[in-house]
Amino acid sequence: GYAASLDHADQIVVMGLDSATRGRMAVSYYQEFSLSDYLDRIERWHAEFAWFQRVSDEGAVKWLPRAPSVHAVWEAVYNAPALTDALKKSVVQRILPCITEARPFPVDLLRLALHRASNRSGYKSDAQWERNLGITCALYRGYSHRQPNGQEHLMALETDNRSRDYLYGRLLAIAEQAKGS
Repeated sequence: GYAASLDHADQIVVMGLDSATRGRMAVSYYQEFSLSDYLDRIERWHAEFAWFQRVSDEGAVKWLPRAPSVHAVWEAVYNAPALTDALKKSVVQRILPCITEARPFPVDLLRLALHRASNRSGYKSDAQWERNLGITCALYRGYSHRQPNGQEHLMALETDNRSRDYLYGRLLAIAEQAKGS
């Protein structure tokens, strides 16, 4: 879309500004990119962190493969009532380099998301839990992909995978499906 209207000699600047007090601004993030590097890294984020996300469209629930937004990540990592502006700002400052510079995802944020997603009783509705579960799966996939021994997690049934954790996960999926029917 936008790449067609931009000149490939253009430089892209991503800058984060923070207002410390009224009338004062601080630069919290600054990075310059060539257009091709910037677009490649955005595309890489969307490819590596894509997982099926729960989307409600006119009452119908759809599961679409996509990377989670920064807003969705901070909601999956922290409980919404606990979110302060300072906490949101901190999470954005830590995730932005993962997107723009292709850095590894912070393991502590991943662990918080995993802990919240594994506690299903902590959610008010199944829809909210399913949404955060999809976001957590996306974060885990992207985190694993960016590790030195980069492991690819497919969004399909792995019939040859005999690891105990994977097989227990399949059993839990069957139990979840049986509960819903």
